[in-house]
Amino acid sequence: MSETPAPPRHFLEIEDFSSAALERLLALAAERKSSPPSDKCRGRTLALFFHQPSTRTRLSFAAAIARLGGHGVVLLAEDLHLDRGESVADTARVISCYADAVLLRSTEQTFFDDFVSCSEVPVINGLTARSHPCQVLADMLTLGEVLDGALESAEVAWSGAFNNMTRSYLHAAMRLGFGLRVAAPPPIDESDGELLRLAQNVNPRIRFFEDAKDAVSGADAVVTDAWSSLGDSEDSAARAARHAALEPYRVDAALMACAGEDAVFLHCLPAHRGEEVTSEVIDGPRSRVWLEAANRLPAQEAILLWVLGVEDLPRGG
Repeated sequence: MSETPAPPRHFLEIEDFSSAALERLLALAAERKSSPPSDKCRGRTLALFFHQPSTRTRLSFAAAIARLGGHGVVLLAEDLHLDRGESVADTARVISCYADAVLLRSTEQTFFDDFVSCSEVPVINGLTARSHPCQVLADMLTLGEVLDGALESAEVAWSGAFNNMTRSYLHAAMRLGFGLRVAAPPPIDESDGELLRLAQNVNPRIRFFEDAKDAVSGADAVVTDAWSSLGDSEDSAARAARHAALEPYRVDAALMACAGEDAVFLHCLPAHRGEEVTSEVIDGPRSRVWLEAANRLPAQEAILLWVLGVEDLPRGG
């Protein structure tokens, strides 16, 4: 009698992992950062499937699978048969025949969920409209480094749009216990409000502010993101109104001056200088955005080692 195959090890949301599992992933990323290339994933193929543009995610995962001895194949939606009538399910099953894992970026949530449900190999969330867990894992690695490992005691301030990055930060704060102060213009979407209330019940150090200066005051790190996310389809009037509401949350020198004396600045990139952040801040001495970008590589290596079954995580994750 044949055994039932184990379900794929998907990497979809930070909240899917226990605190211990996330800590192990971060430790594994730190190990890979100081380690030479290896052949731990020799002969493995990673399909890099993009519905949306990508710089850091595409390059870091391509480099990560190569550093582990495997091979990456970039797939763009327009190059496949999806526009010619092939179903998402058929596409997922076919890719599963050739690849050992799939990195998928799509802001069409239904497409993403359908692909995951039909994939027979692990799927990694390379960004959706809902979350960006790969980036936030790299951010946690970065904050752990710049705060000398004292992440749990840190106070992190988010100033700007309440978006996929904010949600993944909330998931991380729920699991890892650091303080998170979210400053964003009201009203918050109903589902985001529910997430915020849940997060606050799990971790009372998660707080919401309408005033960016109140959120940033004394913080150890200040984080922001673009005011318009991938997949946004606002008309010019809606976009102008959105940006006007977000202007008080721009991270400039005056806002950074409210943070702690040794506070750092993070941004997942790409940055729109003059909108969510000024050049003075992103190019200034407190900025750690280039370390943050570089840390995508070891973070992706850790994710690949787990989804491909090379490394295990503590139970519950």
